[in-house]
Order: sequence, then structure tokens, then C-alpha cells
Amino acid sequence: MAKLPSTIVKLQFSTDGGTLLFVDEAKTLFRWDTSKPEPESFQLKGHGTGNRLRNVAFSPDGTRLATSDLMGDTVIIRDAANGTPIHEIRIPGSRGQILAFSPDGRQIAAAAFSWAFFLHQSDAGIRFFDVGTGDVLHHWALPESRPGALTFHPDGKRLLVGTALGTTLVLKVPASNRQDSGRSPQEDANR
Repeated sequence: MAKLPSTIVKLQFSTDGGTLLFVDEAKTLFRWDTSKPEPESFQLKGHGTGNRLRNVAFSPDGTRLATSDLMGDTVIIRDAANGTPIHEIRIPGSRGQILAFSPDGRQIAAAAFSWAFFLHQSDAGIRFFDVGTGDVLHHWALPESRPGALTFHPDGKRLLVGTALGTTLVLKVPASNRQDSGRSPQEDANR
């Protein structure tokens, strides 16, 4: 394979191992049928000009991907076959969402922070979105730390959040019909 012009942000094989999906920092989606010598490539639209991708998450079945950029406040859910946007979800005041699909692929968690967080004027948070509609299902504020990494437990009932303070939180994933509870994750976990 030829050398790529930009840093690879995310790689994922299909469950059968026959297709490799990957995205580079310069917003190019590569779809590689591993029986062929070269991948197909598609330029991803959205996130403004010059913005580099911050995070990419592929759905477990490889049919969807979600992208966020370093300076933007938008998560874009896309068709993984060609990168076409399906939903654009704006999260005002936030930057650089960290993304994870639920094991069943029906929800995506976006852990975002606000630049005002560093000035102690805002808190970080995690939002859960319905992949099919783009609707917000739940929002949690994380006033104690900025999220740095997250992943769903394989059972889909818990989300692990690594924070900039070096702590790891284990949170119960909310039922898909709930909206903002107004409580912290710790208060929800104790209910």
C-alpha cells in the first residue's frame, strides 16, 4: 500500500475480517477490501476547512462511523460505505468530542469538554445520542474532570470514562428513553 499523506486516526476490521475501514487526520475515509491491492478513498465533508479530525468511532457492524474535529462543536454520524453525513449533531460550547458506539450500535456516547472548563466557567459532559435519529437521549455533567477516553462495556449497560485527572469512572448507561436527569453520574448510579 502507498504511504498515506496524513496520520491515521482510527482503524477497524469488519467482523468477518474482509474489509478494513480507516480514517486519517485529513478527513479521508479509506475502505479496503483486503482481497484487493489498494483501498477506495472518500473525502469526508463537514467540520469546516482546515480542522483535523479529533476522533472517529466505527459502529460494531461497520455500517456507520461518527467523527468529531479538534476545534469544532459538531459530531457527524456517517454512512461508512462512502462517508456521506446522515446526522450532524451540534453540541454548543464544546470542543473535541471523544466518541464510542454502544455494542448494539444503536447509541453513541460523546464525551466533550468546553474550553470554558479550563477557566472554571463550565463543566465537561457526556451525551448519549440515538444513532438512527441523532436525538439526545441523555446528558451528564462531569464537573470534576475533563473526559479523556471512553468505552462501553460489552454488555452495553456500563460506560467507562477515563479522565484528565487520572481517574476512571464506571457509569450506568441510561435507558434510551430518558432525557437530562439533572443529576450527576454518581447520583444516577446511586439510584
